[in-house]
Amino acid sequence: IKPDKKEGEDEKMKEKGKDKDKDKDKDKMDKRKKKKDDKVRFSVVNAEGDTIRRYSRKVDEKGLVRMSWNLRSDGVRVPSRNDPKKDSDLPSGMSVLPGTYTIIAKYGDHTAQTSTEVKMDPRVDYLLESDMMDMKKAYDDYNLSMSKAAEAFDELKKAKKSIGLIGKLIETLDDEEQKKELKEANKKESENIDELMALYMDKEGLKGIQRNPKTLTRNLGMARRYLRASYGSPTPNAQIAIDQALTLLDEVLGKQAEYMDGDWKSYKEKIEAVDFQLFEE
Repeated sequence: IKPDKKEGEDEKMKEKGKDKDKDKDKDKMDKRKKKKDDKVRFSVVNAEGDTIRRYSRKVDEKGLVRMSWNLRSDGVRVPSRNDPKKDSDLPSGMSVLPGTYTIIAKYGDHTAQTSTEVKMDPRVDYLLESDMMDMKKAYDDYNLSMSKAAEAFDELKKAKKSIGLIGKLIETLDDEEQKKELKEANKKESENIDELMALYMDKEGLKGIQRNPKTLTRNLGMARRYLRASYGSPTPNAQIAIDQALTLLDEVLGKQAEYMDGDWKSYKEKIEAVDFQLFEE
């Protein structure tokens, strides 16, 4: 029996259609990948082989594109109510010390590199190498303190988010008395978290320009400005600002640790003991 010619042609057409669909899917994936990776990624490496700065720049135009490095190392993130965007760069930190640096640029599968020498400002002839190392140590200590503050504030944000999710679960309870009790507990802990957050920065929703000198971020920011104005070892004013910020940081972290080990722990135990009915029977 001879196969029907029309049926054979139909099968071939189907196979061609599948191949076209595969090609279309592949093109879409390639476009998404290209769009996702459409950045030049830079790494700056010092003479010792340590990567001291990573940053990226989006390429919006074709042809000759000029990009630069601001001669600063990686900084650290500060406490913020907003989460950083995925794959975002760290902020820049202190100016790098004099020396030779290798800048590596990557764009997709392409890589290029060059070296540059950072020199001391010829107008500054009073700085010793020990002064510059003192400045670097002061920055490193400051960054460590700022990182602690950012991590602690993230802990509060996660707690606040958990309270919001638990609030939705409470609505699923049938026992009205239990529901009312848990709502009150939820509200109380939300207010406690807000009060701790207010130690870091001003509360949300305030109108006008707010410059509360008692918040932690305000004091840490002031210390950073004094540090950046110090060309060499921290000036006396810079050291005073740093000491004040670190003292306040210890106070805030102490209050937060006391709360997390006390009221928050009790709240968690209370919520974990509730039998939430997530599925209808």
